[in-house]
Amino acid sequence: MGYFNSVMQIGRLVKNAEMKMSKNGSAIVSFSIGVSEPHKDEQGNFTTRPNFFDIVMFGKYVQACMPSLTKGREVAIKGRLRQERWEKDGKHYARVVIYADDLQILREPKGNKQTEGVPTEDFEQQAMEAEILGDPIY
Repeated sequence: MGYFNSVMQIGRLVKNAEMKMSKNGSAIVSFSIGVSEPHKDEQGNFTTRPNFFDIVMFGKYVQACMPSLTKGREVAIKGRLRQERWEKDGKHYARVVIYADDLQILREPKGNKQTEGVPTEDFEQQAMEAEILGDPIY
C-alpha cells in the first residue's frame, strides 16, 4: 500500500506574501491563508470557524505572482503537508506547513466587505489572538 500526501485549499491571504532568495538564487515565497469552515454552534445555528494555513512555494512562477499575493486576495493552492519541528529555550515546537506545487490566483479583495462564507479583513487579528505559531506541543 502506498502513501498519499495531498491537500487542496481555497482561502484568502492573511497578509501580503513574503519572498526570500535561496543560496542558489531560487525564490522562496511564504504566506498564510484563512479558510472558513461551516459548523453548528450550541444553539444549532450555522456559523463559520476560521482556520489558518501557512504556505511555502518555490520558483519563478510564484516569484512572478508576488505583486498579486496581497492581503485579502483569494487563492487556490494544491500541495503536500510537511511537519516542521524545532526546539527553542528548552521547549519543543511543531507546525504543519503546506508546501504548494500549484497556485491559482482567484478573486481580488472586495474592500471591507466579506465574501460569502470567507472572512477577509480580520484574519490577521484572529491569527494573532489564536497564537497559531509558536505554541509548545509538549
